[in-house]
Amino acid sequence: MHGGSRHLTQLPIFAISLILLLYYSSLPFYLSFVSVALSVPLLYLGTEALHSASMELSHRLGLSARNSGQYLLSVASVVDEIALVAVAVVYRQDSIALGAILGSSVVTLAAFLLIMPWAVPEGIRQFRRDGIFLVVPAALLLLATFLPQGQEIYGTGMLAVAAAYVVLSRSGTGDETVEGEVAPPGGLVSALSCASVVVGAWLLVRSTESISMHYSLNPLVASFIVAGIVESLPEIVMLAISLVRDPSETSTGIVSGSSIYKATAILAVPLLAGQVLIGGYHRIPALFLITALLFLAYTFFRQRKISVAVTLTVLVVSAFLL
Repeated sequence: MHGGSRHLTQLPIFAISLILLLYYSSLPFYLSFVSVALSVPLLYLGTEALHSASMELSHRLGLSARNSGQYLLSVASVVDEIALVAVAVVYRQDSIALGAILGSSVVTLAAFLLIMPWAVPEGIRQFRRDGIFLVVPAALLLLATFLPQGQEIYGTGMLAVAAAYVVLSRSGTGDETVEGEVAPPGGLVSALSCASVVVGAWLLVRSTESISMHYSLNPLVASFIVAGIVESLPEIVMLAISLVRDPSETSTGIVSGSSIYKATAILAVPLLAGQVLIGGYHRIPALFLITALLFLAYTFFRQRKISVAVTLTVLVVSAFLL
């Protein structure tokens, strides 16, 4: 789809979503699922335009493929999570923010681990440090479910891990530089994209809240299932785009960088707010830790059949046991 027709499609979806959002409190429950469906193209179209702008900026700055993926493209791929967390905190729905972050992290990592053996046949050994930075916050979060008191301490620890990741990752520059976009989005398109991400995230928070209340689900669980899947789609799409356009290091950098930012800096926000009812909910953080450990394990071997078999086995068994 060309840029012009794509953004012509984005305008009516944005307008309909904005109307639904303004009158959401008086809408029937079934429109909650319509709202979830509308949030998908809003988040995708908005994030894709920001991806293009980030590619152009990476080219102008002369960033390597790996650093472009870790610093700019990975941040662009999580703007929807940033918007969702901001909206959720305003609505005092911090559990929804946490569930969405964990859900999107698990789905994105699982998707990457399944396609990685073919997309990056040379392996991801150079991302071993990234794997460690994924495991540490996942382990901290699982610990928080057993010792939920002092969430602010865990949140501060997440921020410290994020800062350490940014500083230490600067040493890995890579060789290939990123090519710029043929036609990067203009100012109006970028503004519409940012607005679409905010409206899509806002609509997703409201609809997830309605679904959790209607079915008497814990907001953390409902958000993990509903918002987590929706929020992971932009990252998976950006991963696919990067595999087509860019070096493999960029694609792996997007996955590792975005997952680490979500698991540290973004995850710290609801924890610092202190409104997350996380005590006793061990299964979801445990599943996140399992996927993080799989990512780290893949930095030690690259056999395709073993990689796919291990991923499918672990994820299926985890889904039943957890």
